[in-house]
Amino acid sequence: MTTRAAQDDRNTLNLDDHIYQRLLKERIVFLGSEVRDANANAICAQMLLLNAEDPKADIFLYINSPGGSVDSGMAIYDTMQYIS
Repeated sequence: MTTRAAQDDRNTLNLDDHIYQRLLKERIVFLGSEVRDANANAICAQMLLLNAEDPKADIFLYINSPGGSVDSGMAIYDTMQYIS
């Protein structure tokens, strides 16, 4: 039996997944949390995927972050430089 909080968390994750998938279809990558290894890897992978699909089309990266790991941020920056 699941608790109401666990069910709400799953619904939020499904909504978030749907939103991020929709943004990705529009070639929008969004970082809305502290920069960490896990989300930096996901952002780099999304940018590389979009670049592979259409190297000439723009990719829009929106960042709303309080900061985080410099190394992870540099991985995102290096990927941006690689695909441009």
